[in-house]
Amino acid sequence: MVWAANHVTHHKNADQDGDPHPASSWLRTWFWIGTDKNSVICQKTIKRLSKDKIHKNTNKHYYKIYWSIIIISSFFDFKATLYLFVLPVIYAFHMSSFTNVILHKFGYRNFETNDKSMNLPIPILLDSAYHNNHHAMPKSYNMAVKWHEFDMLGHVIDLIRK
Repeated sequence: MVWAANHVTHHKNADQDGDPHPASSWLRTWFWIGTDKNSVICQKTIKRLSKDKIHKNTNKHYYKIYWSIIIISSFFDFKATLYLFVLPVIYAFHMSSFTNVILHKFGYRNFETNDKSMNLPIPILLDSAYHNNHHAMPKSYNMAVKWHEFDMLGHVIDLIRK
């Protein structure tokens, strides 16, 4: 819930005072050093988000999901825990850092937004490549808008929805 509220705050204040993870702080933002000082979570945002079914259930069952993955995968093999938990956590950490730092400095823009968000299509970026598109359309799950943009996770969601 705090992450989601922090994300909302980032969208409101991206690249300005109040941005919880400003790109201008480079390595400090990449490694989340001192970013808590910029994180002012609005209680109205938490209240609004807690009414959303997905946020509510994720928040309610977070540690059950977290520990279940670790415990169940550990029964199979330590490597399973490594592949199903440790590596995805490391990947997610660095991709969010990449998004917060690099994609507010380098790339191209499809939309004029009130921030410096950019698109930088690199194949290994499964969820972050079209950050300017995300800032322009934060509720969209498929971030590809131009013919040459490909959002793999958007297509996965389309398949699940069918």
